Amino acid sequence: MNLKPFFIYIEGMMRLNTRLLLIILSISTAPLCTVYSQDKIDKETEREILLDLPNYDMFKDREKTKSLYLETYKKHIEQEDTTLAIKALIDLGDLYAHGGNFSYSYDNYWDALELAKASNNQVAIMKVHHGLGWQYLIYKRYDLAEKHFKEALKMIKELVTNTSVDTFRLPTYYFPIGSCYRRMEKYNLAKTYLDSADLFQHPSYGSTFTNIERGMIKINEGEFRNALKLMLPELQLIAEKHPKYNTIFHYAIARSYRGLNMLDSSKFYFESAIHAAHEYTSHIDVLPSIYEDYSSLMLSMGEVYTSYSWLKKAKELNEEMFDSRIGKNAQILEIKDQYRNGELEKAQLIKDKEILALQQEDKVWRLRIIISGIIITSLLLIIFLIYRHFRIKYKTKKGYLHEKREIERRRMQDVIDAKNKEMTASTLQVIQKEEILSELKVQLKKISKELNSPQLNKIASGISVSTSQNWKEFETRFIQVNERFYSELNNKYPDLSLGDQKVCALIKLNFSGKDMSRLLGISIESVHTARYRIRKKLNLGRKDNLEKIIGEIGS
Repeated sequence: MNLKPFFIYIEGMMRLNTRLLLIILSISTAPLCTVYSQDKIDKETEREILLDLPNYDMFKDREKTKSLYLETYKKHIEQEDTTLAIKALIDLGDLYAHGGNFSYSYDNYWDALELAKASNNQVAIMKVHHGLGWQYLIYKRYDLAEKHFKEALKMIKELVTNTSVDTFRLPTYYFPIGSCYRRMEKYNLAKTYLDSADLFQHPSYGSTFTNIERGMIKINEGEFRNALKLMLPELQLIAEKHPKYNTIFHYAIARSYRGLNMLDSSKFYFESAIHAAHEYTSHIDVLPSIYEDYSSLMLSMGEVYTSYSWLKKAKELNEEMFDSRIGKNAQILEIKDQYRNGELEKAQLIKDKEILALQQEDKVWRLRIIISGIIITSLLLIIFLIYRHFRIKYKTKKGYLHEKREIERRRMQDVIDAKNKEMTASTLQVIQKEEILSELKVQLKKISKELNSPQLNKIASGISVSTSQNWKEFETRFIQVNERFYSELNNKYPDLSLGDQKVCALIKLNFSGKDMSRLLGISIESVHTARYRIRKKLNLGRKDNLEKIIGEIGS
């Protein structure tokens, strides 16, 4: 049964009204599928279709998988089993493509195409066209990608029309054309092919991937909420059955949240996309774009250094995969299409003539550009050297003045520290002298009572011990050495009493509690109480060092 007119009818109706088409075909395809199953496909083609299954669970250990595919290819070449040999080459091409090694991927696809054409294997030829379409799509050669995808779609349609291959295989070939048109910003055409993919999709498979593509279209159209409505319901299914697609899927969700200014959610899905890419070594070609957009997000969140780091990674990865100077991918840009060499040679002859005609003009322009570049570079170099000279001079002078001030400050501080030490020692000597005189006075009074000697009592009464006088002398000398201490202390802590200020002065000189009590004429317990009161007025915690804080005042 010839179904080619049927497909022509379908595509015409889709251009008029996609929704109407879905209703019509939901009724019409059921009996047609029965008709297909009645026709017999030859065993070789059926075997090839059945073998057309991706090994997603093997993407994590790529080196092991690569070795397995190479061994499988060699084994089946020796056994003259071209079907399995071709499949091994196609699978190897898929593996290299997902790992970002597009040159080797391209070579394996074309080796598979040569073998398929030699054995007249139409399914393998169709698969190679499908794979090459994705290769060209990665390099944004949309015209060639469209050509290969449509050739693959044409071939699968012929298989569906003329054999027992069911229509549920059609979505695999409609879908990439929709993705291609989406990247070409031909959204209406993209939606048409995605609708076609859904139309022939097996009910048990659902519309997961087409919904993701529609979500990406919504993102490009600025409808971020509608994009999320399409994509978020597919999260669980992708995570469970197709985790390697989390790279592009989570990237799309991250872009949607970024468009809605939900930066934390966007950051989460960007990081998840990056993690999936590295975990499964999958969709590496998208990583530079993910890195760039993630860098932009980090910049908008104020993380400048993180943003720069990811932008640098994006540039390096982009050069590694796509720059013609990098060895492993240089060959891919040459497009080693052995079946078009003749046409390319003819086109090259025409180009050579055009190039010869433009060479003289090109040389003149290059010379002008070189001279202009030399002049501009020289001027910039002179400006830079002048700027550098004055900057170095300024920095040197500034450093010298800073060092001079620092030396002067240290010298003054050393003088103050020396005077404080001298004053502390002198004060302690006075305190010790007063204590000796006080003890002597007590002993003389005791002896005068025992001997009943008025003369000794008179001598004892004549010995004068004045704590207040000692403090006044100490304070006078302290102020001479530490002129700014009391003024800064009052400015910072105006609630301190005169007694508190006295204790603070002694703390600055590192007086012990015992020495404070001797100089101030109070008990050690009173000194501890005063220190506690000061800590409370200064709002200090247990871990705060009172001596350090007081010592910095007036320095």
